[in-house]
Amino acid sequence: MYNQPVVNAPVVLFLGAGASKPFGKMLMGEFVSHLENLPAFAGESLFREIVNVPDGRDLEHLFEELDEWSRKGYCNEEDPFRGPPAPAGSLAVSPKPLAKRLAERASRMQEDLRQAVFNAYCDIPPGHKPKLVQRFAALFDVLFKQLNPKKSPLVIFTTNYDPAVEVFCQERPGEYSLCDGFVPQPNAASHAWHRESIDHFQIEAVSSRRVVLFKLHGSTNWFKSRDRDGFVKSDVPIYTTRHGTFENLLIYPARRKVALDDPFFTGYDYFQRTLEHCKLCVVIGYSFRDYDALSRLRSASSYNPDLRLLALDPQAQSLCKSLADRGVTAEPVPQYFGAEKFEPDYLDAIQRALSTSRVAAS
Repeated sequence: MYNQPVVNAPVVLFLGAGASKPFGKMLMGEFVSHLENLPAFAGESLFREIVNVPDGRDLEHLFEELDEWSRKGYCNEEDPFRGPPAPAGSLAVSPKPLAKRLAERASRMQEDLRQAVFNAYCDIPPGHKPKLVQRFAALFDVLFKQLNPKKSPLVIFTTNYDPAVEVFCQERPGEYSLCDGFVPQPNAASHAWHRESIDHFQIEAVSSRRVVLFKLHGSTNWFKSRDRDGFVKSDVPIYTTRHGTFENLLIYPARRKVALDDPFFTGYDYFQRTLEHCKLCVVIGYSFRDYDALSRLRSASSYNPDLRLLALDPQAQSLCKSLADRGVTAEPVPQYFGAEKFEPDYLDAIQRALSTSRVAAS
């Protein structure tokens, strides 16, 4: 069962890393440069070997390479550089095989990398909040001009971990209300995720503008208990190690992700179903390198001939060409989101797309 106001929403917003860059968040290429200044990575030869190759300065590539190396711990072959074995009865302790030592280093670096990503995207710095509210308010005003707030919510999909959309809605109470699948728990300080809260979402319940948010790769304040089923959201982001009682609900960067488990599956499921019916999808700062999102976009584009895709990004021309090579047609808007001097131009482009599509008829 799918929520009909959601899957039939005529306008969809897709936010990638470029949508949060104006508010203090780094793009993936910038993040690798940031890592080079952190003690855990600056002196690590394995890190340098991975990133100093063609296309190596890519966060997805770094995660994938470290994952590959960390899986080599089963190897027990002799280290060709360690010299002859110690004589029988010697007290000397033989070093571990080279592959095993590399696997352990990769595993430690992988944990450091997860925490570095978490720390970088867990919040919106206070100094950026006024700008965030201004830029999102201008964007949402344009989108809601073509939406009947009593019939359609603004449906947002994002691969970002940061709380940009949540912060905006919190800063505009009474005007905007947010549904993200988490509902308050009686006598508890946390919120629990239930797909039913999305499936049975009722737009008539409040008079404010409704925003339905799907965070496809999770959020820094989402958690799963290792001891029991269920997902919770806290008021503050907390990093959890691999061996704690709770684990962060995040899909870390990688091109080949398979989102089979909730809440990720529900997010991608609604992404495809919504695109199969919507008239305009405005994509901001996202390259569709994620295979899950790209495959569902391709499928929806084949199913829905009325779907228009508007790509707002400084590299929009090359992005649209890349999508065209995969059978997806998109219209470029080569502008910087969040830059005040470009805002009139990209808002005008979105307004034209809204008025020339079949959104108003919906």
